[in-house]
Amino acid sequence: MTLFAQCQLAVFLNQMCHNRSPEEMAFAVESLPDLPQLFDGPKFLQSARINAACDKYFKSYIFGFGGSSHLQKANALYNEANSLLLDSEFALAVDKLNERSSFYESILALPYLSETYQRCAVACCRQRANVENIPQARARNYLLLAQQTKALAQLFGRRRKYEIAERAYQDAIVSATTAANGDYTICKPYYYAYITFLCEHRREDDALPLIEMLQSID
Repeated sequence: MTLFAQCQLAVFLNQMCHNRSPEEMAFAVESLPDLPQLFDGPKFLQSARINAACDKYFKSYIFGFGGSSHLQKANALYNEANSLLLDSEFALAVDKLNERSSFYESILALPYLSETYQRCAVACCRQRANVENIPQARARNYLLLAQQTKALAQLFGRRRKYEIAERAYQDAIVSATTAANGDYTICKPYYYAYITFLCEHRREDDALPLIEMLQSID
C-alpha cells in the first residue's frame, strides 16, 4: 500500500469514527486490511507483532460497538491480539496505540480517529486490569490504565470536551489509587493533572480539596 493510499485509508477511518452508526462502523472495519504501519522503520519481529496486536485491538474495539451480533468477533480479535504479545509487551502495545492517537491528532489532523485510538487504549487497559488476579500484576495494569485515562482526559481537553475530560481525570485518580496499594505517591501526577485542569478553567475553589489531599500524601 502506497503512502497516499495509507493516508486515504486514515481519512476514511476518521470519517467512519465521526459519522457512522456503531453497526456501520463494525461492518466497515470487517472489510479493512490490517491498518497501515506509518510509524516504524525496519519491521523487526517484536515491532511487527506489537503493530499487528494494535491492529487487532483497534478492530476489536470497533466491533464492540456493533452490539451482541459482533461481540463474538470482538472477543476473538482481542484474544488474537493478546496471543501475539508476551505479558511484558502489553504496555508497549498500549504505548503504540497512544502513539498512533498522537500521530493522527498532531500530524494528520484526524481528531475522531485520534480519539478512537486513545479510547481503545483505555478500553484495553481496563479489560486487562479487570481480569487480573495476581496483586502485583493487577496494580501494574491499573497504573497503566491511569496513565492512558489521563492521556484521554488531556485529549478531551484539547478538543474542548470539558465535561467528559473532567470525568476522565477523576477516573485516572481512581485507577491510580487502586494501583497504589498503600503507596499513594504514585497518585500525585494524576492529582496534579486534575488540579491544573480545574485552575485553567478558573475553578480554584473546586481545586482546593484536591490540593489539600495532595499535600497529605507523603
